[in-house]
Amino acid sequence: MRSRKTGRFALLTPIRFGPPGRQLFGIHHSPCDGKGTQRGVLLCNPFGQEAIRSHPFFKVMADRIARQGFHAMRFDYFGTGDSDGDDHEGDLESWIDDVLRADEELARRSGGATRNSWFGLRLGGSIAALASARSARMPDQLILLDPVIDGSSYLAELERAHFGQRKASFGSRWRVESRVRDIVAREQGAEALGFPLTPPLRQQLVSVSPAAFAAMRTTQLTLLADRGTFDVSDLRRRLAVNGVGVSTQSIETGIDWTTNEAMNSSLVPVEALQAVLGALSALA
Repeated sequence: MRSRKTGRFALLTPIRFGPPGRQLFGIHHSPCDGKGTQRGVLLCNPFGQEAIRSHPFFKVMADRIARQGFHAMRFDYFGTGDSDGDDHEGDLESWIDDVLRADEELARRSGGATRNSWFGLRLGGSIAALASARSARMPDQLILLDPVIDGSSYLAELERAHFGQRKASFGSRWRVESRVRDIVAREQGAEALGFPLTPPLRQQLVSVSPAAFAAMRTTQLTLLADRGTFDVSDLRRRLAVNGVGVSTQSIETGIDWTTNEAMNSSLVPVEALQAVLGALSALA
């Protein structure tokens, strides 16, 4: 795959890494013209239906990153996608560890990249931020797009989205059949648009708050906020107290990531893509 602007190529390599039984699946996007830099960019998925909806966005982004001469890697957390584990086995704690493992794998495959950037969307941004506090190799840069900073509100949002989708799927039966309403009532809190919300995962999500971000470690943090729907002012104030330099930018995606319907919105929001690529290029 070649970029017309730069003349560079991007090579896609499917990979599996990690111990038997807990292997993760990933795709390494690397420049294959010998001009790549010693820089790796790790892309961290959001949760559930949001990961499915954002798949085209991540794919295009990884390809564009590689065309710029950086190494990029997409990967699935344990219990998600093509990685090992059933979908009820994953939780926030294991996904944080997966980010650290994926960063190590990317460093190895990029020839020991000396600089690393992590990008995360929605819950993926939260996972990346929490993982940075545990990383022996602190990320030089964190780029977070609409990160989840209030786990309780996020759970409520997932419940509303699940309820609305299920109600719509039953159509006229919803009004006349109490049985279908009972089915959805039993699902409430245990499932989000087809993905399980196990008790451990729910408990861990509730603990996500601005205060939980205080221990994040990075040289440069960029917060990208969807214009009019996401307020990062409280998080920015808290991080400033801890000496973390924060750059913020308002963008427009036009996407409700929690729905499983396209809703006539672009699945590759151009403004968000340009903002991420711009932040990567601006790393000092």
